[in-house]
Amino acid sequence: MKKISSLFMSIAGLVSVASADEAGPLQIAGAPTVAPYAAAVADMVDGQSDIFIHRTNSHHGMTALCAKGSSIQIAATNRPMLDQERSQCAGEGVEQLVEIELGYDGIVFAQSSKSKHISLTARDIYLAVARQTPRTNSDCVLVPNRRKTWKDVRSDLPKRDILVFGPPNSTGSWNALMELVLKEGARSFPCLAELESRSPSYFTSALDLRRDGMWVDGGENDFAVAHTLRYVRDAIGIFGFAHLSGTSGVEPISFNGVEPSVRTLNSHDYSVTQTLYLYVRADRLAQNENLEEIIATFSRFDAIAPQGRLVRLGLVPSRFSGRRTIISTANGERQVIGAPKQETMAAPVHYAEPRKIPSPSVKPEPAAKPVRVVKAPPAASPPKPVAKTAQIKPADPAPKAKPIAPFPSKPATPPISAAAAETLPRASTSTGHPSAPETRTRAKPECEPSENCAEPSRDGPVTSSIF
Repeated sequence: MKKISSLFMSIAGLVSVASADEAGPLQIAGAPTVAPYAAAVADMVDGQSDIFIHRTNSHHGMTALCAKGSSIQIAATNRPMLDQERSQCAGEGVEQLVEIELGYDGIVFAQSSKSKHISLTARDIYLAVARQTPRTNSDCVLVPNRRKTWKDVRSDLPKRDILVFGPPNSTGSWNALMELVLKEGARSFPCLAELESRSPSYFTSALDLRRDGMWVDGGENDFAVAHTLRYVRDAIGIFGFAHLSGTSGVEPISFNGVEPSVRTLNSHDYSVTQTLYLYVRADRLAQNENLEEIIATFSRFDAIAPQGRLVRLGLVPSRFSGRRTIISTANGERQVIGAPKQETMAAPVHYAEPRKIPSPSVKPEPAAKPVRVVKAPPAASPPKPVAKTAQIKPADPAPKAKPIAPFPSKPATPPISAAAAETLPRASTSTGHPSAPETRTRAKPECEPSENCAEPSRDGPVTSSIF
């Protein structure tokens, strides 16, 4: 039976599993934001292999992938591979890596559903978590940030203590937060926007985060941060969108007037997103069929098509989803070897079921497994005899011409005896269906309710009253 496990390990723990057999469980390590999608893909794969998902971060995933003796077969990242990581892989004797682009994932701001709903902007978040901020809107002398509540940030926000659980600076989520939120908030001050090009070091110093307890490093476990919000009412958490839908008691916060959802992520109305990648060693991918199946499932039709399994979790496919690129670790040279099929994203929007039989107008691809796609006999095959006989009308239709005669609103004739009732045709009902003769006898009693009447039966007389 297939087993899917999610583990939290350090880089030392990842390398320590090196003794695992090459044919043992398939192991994925890296960014926690990829973990929900990896778990869904593992559930979609046909097979009996055990799959382990290690939630660490992008850098640890890449390091474990290339470490000598490591059994990590897939590194999941929420950013492109760094040159330092590529050089490290080259030093470990890995000549080529394969990069697979998955799509986009949203970074959300969330709070307890018991808290009063608020809407924040990039400027609000910058003023809340930056260690130093400009003295005034036009004076860019940086002064220590003394704001304690959100009302200190903006007058129309509630008087609620500032407490933000954010990602550590070792993650891709932190990089996306810095580029898409904090820098945008800093640029809302005209003088800082001007200093970004004139004095980059000064602009960077304006992005340092608070160290007085208002900003808390939430660690690399998005799942834990999401669950913490249920118990810390005033806190705001920052994590991947997929963890939002899987956590009860937590709700999203609107950013720049847009609330994160599958719809706003797909329409790109919600702007705080990051690109997700998978990395595998080229030599292992060519030799391991199970590894190839996992990689292919990430870009399968029922995963990234509209209403696909990963899309329903929050993944936003791009026109490059599923694209494979070989990277030389020696010089960083890149070569695209597998472009995604563009017709996949042009599929009908209503398609949602992984096992759904295609309509007659859709011709299944030769690679599809016929046992899972074709579940009915071909249209040209003759119908089964049983289905045909079920449509034959009774041989004697004469009784159907008098369905109402025995049932006037008032009895036109005296009640008939049980023996006479036996001679009545069984098909004489209001519906004309030959399988419900009791409907006629129950619709109109043959004797008074006080009498002990006998109802005709094929198995013999019935002594009890039908009422």
